[in-house]
Amino acid sequence: NGTVYFTGYYSPIFEGRKRPDATFRYPLYRLPPDLIKDAEGQTLGRRTPDGRTATYWTRQEIEEQRLLEVHEIAWLKDPFEAYVVTVQSSTKLRMADGSLYELGYAGNNGHDYASVGQRLVDDGAIARDQLSLQAMLAYFNSHPEQVEPYCWQNPRFVFFQETPGGPFGSINVPVTPFRSLATDKSVFPRACLAFIDTQLPMVSGNSVRTVPYAGFVLDQDTGGAIRAAGRSDIYMGVGATAEALAGRTGAEGGLYYLFVR
Repeated sequence: NGTVYFTGYYSPIFEGRKRPDATFRYPLYRLPPDLIKDAEGQTLGRRTPDGRTATYWTRQEIEEQRLLEVHEIAWLKDPFEAYVVTVQSSTKLRMADGSLYELGYAGNNGHDYASVGQRLVDDGAIARDQLSLQAMLAYFNSHPEQVEPYCWQNPRFVFFQETPGGPFGSINVPVTPFRSLATDKSVFPRACLAFIDTQLPMVSGNSVRTVPYAGFVLDQDTGGAIRAAGRSDIYMGVGATAEALAGRTGAEGGLYYLFVR
């Protein structure tokens, strides 16, 4: 009907380590050497030992069978936090000495994204009008035994690389809060100037409220869940405040591109 559904994404800050221990046991992975991409960076599959191309392993296969051991790039202490990083596609991990280890997107396993939040709503675990990233984090904190069964229903898996100075969008420039947009690049042009007219959450005192918002943005990124003309993701920033905003972003609106005649 000519509108776009806007959601939000962000770069989480979680505690992490470059080596595993008894607490930090949940890995993020580097881009594996057997993953095949085309010239546009799209995943084609996995190169088998006999030289053929096969469908790349799913999230469940990678994690349950530990298929990518020795390709770990970092370790987190919470399995759902590790899942969130693979959905947001970037993170700043706080090391033991307080420094930040910045990781960004390097590729994916080629599988389509499936929403864990939608599954939680369908199962009655979280009410639809209460669904947010914060609600999901709280739910899995109370039900840690359900993290794997739910997260494995999303077969898509993201791989990482070190990205100091990031996070970077899909055109390899840093993304900017409220100004960088992720869209389906098979539909929309890379790097184009655009204008949005929608409703976004904003911090007001100690609370978050949704208000009308209109402004210029740059189409600088892509997203695993952002497919077709009716979807767009707005980058909300880094850390806890951005998490509170991204997890509550969800509204219809207008998306307009500016072109020279």
